[in-house]
Amino acid sequence: MGITLPLPVFLIQVVPLDYKFYLDILQSPAGDKGFYILFKLANYTPGFVARNSFGNWLIIAGIAFAGAFLLEKITRFKSLDYDKWYYWLRVLLRYRLAVAAISYGLIKLFPLQMPYPSLGNLHTAYGDFLPWKIYFHTTAIAPPFEIFLGGESYCRACYYFPGRPPRLVQVF
Repeated sequence: MGITLPLPVFLIQVVPLDYKFYLDILQSPAGDKGFYILFKLANYTPGFVARNSFGNWLIIAGIAFAGAFLLEKITRFKSLDYDKWYYWLRVLLRYRLAVAAISYGLIKLFPLQMPYPSLGNLHTAYGDFLPWKIYFHTTAIAPPFEIFLGGESYCRACYYFPGRPPRLVQVF
C-alpha cells in the first residue's frame, strides 16, 4: 500500500476537485480572467471544510487512503505499469510547479508582490518588523532587483516544460 499512496495524495492537490474553485473563476468578471485564473491555479489548495483548516488535510488523507486501497485491490486482478503512473505523476507535478513559478515570476516582473515601502513603514523602528517584512522592504526598495528576480523566476519556470525553451529564455 505504500507504493500507491502518493498518487492519490498528489492528484488531489494538483487537480482542482473543489467546486468552489470553478464557481469563483466563472463568477469573476470577463476582463479579470487572464491572470486571475493563472494566479488562482497557482495558489490552489483543496478546501473541503474551511479555508486553511486541518480538517481539509484529514479529508485528503482519507481520500488518499481510499484511493490507495482501491489501487491495491485493482492490482490484485490486473497488473499496473507503475513506471507509467510515476511518469504521469511527475508530468502533472512538473506542470503544476511551472504554473506556480510563472505566476510568481509575473507578479515580481511587474512589481506587485513587494510594493515600495510607505512613509509610515520607513519611520518604524527596525526591530519592530518581522523577518519577512524586512526581506520585503529590502527587496522593494530596489525595484530593478525585484524585476530581475521576476524575470529570473519566469525564465527558470520555462525550463520545466519539455522541449526547447523560448529564445529569449535561452539568452539568460
